[in-house]
Amino acid sequence: MSTYLNVSISLDPYIELPFENSYSSYPGFEKTELRSMIDKWLANLRTKVKGKRGFTAFGENLYGQSVLLCRYLRPLKPPKELCDLDSVEPDRYAIEKCARFVSMIPFVADLKMFDNLPDMFSTCQEFLDLGGGDYEEHAILLANLFQYIDDKQAQGKYRSYLVFGYAMPEGRSVYVMRTFADQQVRKDFELWSPITGECFFFSEK
Repeated sequence: MSTYLNVSISLDPYIELPFENSYSSYPGFEKTELRSMIDKWLANLRTKVKGKRGFTAFGENLYGQSVLLCRYLRPLKPPKELCDLDSVEPDRYAIEKCARFVSMIPFVADLKMFDNLPDMFSTCQEFLDLGGGDYEEHAILLANLFQYIDDKQAQGKYRSYLVFGYAMPEGRSVYVMRTFADQQVRKDFELWSPITGECFFFSEK
């Protein structure tokens, strides 16, 4: 007669992952020369800027490879059911409709067992296929929808950017800044929360 004994072992405190340079990037997608050049540029930028402001140029994709963040940004046509931009009359509320649409996609934080693991960045298609994502995915999708609408209805007038930072009370957040392309004309800008669909307007006056 055989006897089986189940043994469970836990460690207290938990074993920590070795410290990893937060300035490094991960191979597999971008060329080594490009990653090295950007790492040096970021290191030089951090030495020139005082305080604890963070700078990043890469996002890790679902395969753990570093991808230039600008590769995630490109105009994306909204679904026709959401706003018909091909009609004769321009949709005056297309921006607001897209903000509400993105805010209704479930928020799902990255599965992170350790704080020092990098955030994962999904493409817009991966984000929609997965049915959820965190701040980065919502902001990227919203910025891409905004850029398509502005290119269609006011070509060259507006630009959308990602803004990484900390908000109250959310903590770490990513917002979308929509502003005039020509800052010499007007410096007003909108700051959109992709999670709630709220817009905060800032005027130079």
